[in-house]
Amino acid sequence: MQLALQLYSYPGNYVSQNPTVEQMAETIEKYEEDLEGVGKPKGRRRATIRFGEPIDLKPHAGSRPRTATSQLTQQLEEAIESLMSGAPASAQV
Repeated sequence: MQLALQLYSYPGNYVSQNPTVEQMAETIEKYEEDLEGVGKPKGRRRATIRFGEPIDLKPHAGSRPRTATSQLTQQLEEAIESLMSGAPASAQV
């Protein structure tokens, strides 16, 4: 049962559709981890973290918590989508 679950977690087209070095390394690491219980990182890794503009919370200070949470969540979603696409956010964040 465990083997079937592990094999199912390897999507067949993950590497074949758009093979990148990172995807191949990730698949090899996962395979090693499944077989040996330990997967060692392959190659050098890097990450880029980008932060958007700060969100001013003052306009939400007098709002009901649920209303403020909903509005802030919407602003965060738009800001994150904007950062991921490289386009400017539609809302003021």
